[in-house]
Amino acid sequence: MFLTTSGKKYIRSSLLGKGAYGSVYQCFDDKGNEYAYKNFIHNEDSSGLELGGIREISILKKLDHPNIVNVVDTVVDIGKMGMILPKALCNLDIAIKGEFFNKEQKNKIACQVIDAMSYMHSRWYIHRDIKPDNVLIFKEGGEFNVKIADLSLATCGYESFGDTHTSSAGTSCYKAPEVGDNSDGEKSNYSMLVDEWSLGVVLLELYVGKIERKTLKKIQNIKNSLDESDKINVVIKGFLEVDPAKRLPCQKALKMLGKETEYEKSNVFGIKPIKSVKVAAMPYKINNELTMRMASYYVKRTGCEEIWGLKLASKLYELQEITLDDEYKEEYEEAEVCIIKDLEWNIM
Repeated sequence: MFLTTSGKKYIRSSLLGKGAYGSVYQCFDDKGNEYAYKNFIHNEDSSGLELGGIREISILKKLDHPNIVNVVDTVVDIGKMGMILPKALCNLDIAIKGEFFNKEQKNKIACQVIDAMSYMHSRWYIHRDIKPDNVLIFKEGGEFNVKIADLSLATCGYESFGDTHTSSAGTSCYKAPEVGDNSDGEKSNYSMLVDEWSLGVVLLELYVGKIERKTLKKIQNIKNSLDESDKINVVIKGFLEVDPAKRLPCQKALKMLGKETEYEKSNVFGIKPIKSVKVAAMPYKINNELTMRMASYYVKRTGCEEIWGLKLASKLYELQEITLDDEYKEEYEEAEVCIIKDLEWNIM
């Protein structure tokens, strides 16, 4: 049994699956309702809470869409973090292999995931790991519905702050060509349109079946064989343009499919960096505008020390976070938990 930040009690049951950032368990609340509990692995080599978990919970708490999984409750303390989620029937990978859906159901699912990605992009977030494993299947009122999940690699894609991101993010066979596979962690120039490519591969598999050894040549050959008399095939082809400048955005794809949903871009975070944060950042050579803005936000809202705000912001927005001496690690871990709790996860 464990307690969440809301004070509710849950009983952890059987293991449902494991991933790079944690494990997912079946769990029940004190009324017997079934949920999934994602427990994030604590990285002993890094100070504070696990980065993927912080990203995932904080972004999911800011998103509100019927086809993006919602956070029911959270667990956060020094060295421990997790979240309670709705329990899914299965994921899309299992459904594709089991040939669960007819054409009408596939069309509905395609529209749902495209709509969810359009909404997510309107909030300036890039998922960076769209694949069948991360699309969950629910059955509600006798109908299949999907929800996008696992945002542990998600990040901000604010256009005004550039489009340089970590190239190692994502699953290789679903990654857009421009992302690259640099094992040394170098940055690549890419935008939100990397999600459209990944979504194109997922939809290709939804309609034609599981594709083994997904090479770029094989994907392009299958794409070129699609019948353009079907609108969804035109959309898939648009998503799978190798040149991102020619790639079809989700918003336009929805209109092509006859969906009038249109999401306005949310305002970019507006606070200006404060002088004390700029001064504290100088020894660490931090000059990323978004890092400075977010650190200033943490300091102004919670009253934390500038170095703690910078440490958390650099962890979220820099390729390399600030390294602290061992004597400060415990103090930082306490500060990090306090910032997150004070801001109720509103940190990304």
